[in-house]
This record gives sequence, C-alpha cells and structure tokens, in this order.
Amino acid sequence: MTCDDADPANGLLRGGDYEPDEVPSYEQLVDHLLTLTAAGRSPLCVLREDPRFTSHKATEQAAAARTCRRCRALTPCRAYGEANPRDVGVYGGLTERAARRLGG
Repeated sequence: MTCDDADPANGLLRGGDYEPDEVPSYEQLVDHLLTLTAAGRSPLCVLREDPRFTSHKATEQAAAARTCRRCRALTPCRAYGEANPRDVGVYGGLTERAARRLGG
C-alpha cells in the first residue's frame, strides 16, 4: 500500500505531540514518514526515491509536487515546507518557488 489510498480522517502524525495547527520539526516529519513506511504506506517520495523531489529543474519539481496531492503526510510536510523554504526540494506539494512565495 502507498499513500495513494490514505484516509485523511485517520490523522497524520500518530504517536507524537504534533498538533495540526503546529509546524512539525524536521525530526517529527521524518519520524512520520518512517512510521508510514513501516506500516506499508510509504509516501511516494520515500518509496520511489524519486530525484525529481530534489531536482533544480522547475518542471521536474512540478511533476514531483503533483505526486503529493493524495499523500497521507501532505499536511505536516506542507507545513514544514512553508515554514522552512528550501533552495531545492518539494515539500507537501510545494515546489521551492511556491514555498518561497508563501513564506514571503
């Protein structure tokens, strides 16, 4: 199973002290991704080790960002990406350019 069959009603970060309106730390985000992977629900960014998620090319980042739409980790990953815009990388369906626009 992958994150494509995720049920958002089941909650996003089980077993942690993350609240939906908080920005998760990098460690919380990684822990959540590992928890999903251990449960057989690997997010596609982890499952495929897709280089588009860390590409410098805008077209490749856009393709990677579309992959995130139904992911079980979308909400905490996007919160992290908005709060920590990167020079390179896709977080929670946001390309680096989109995250910088949101972050000001």
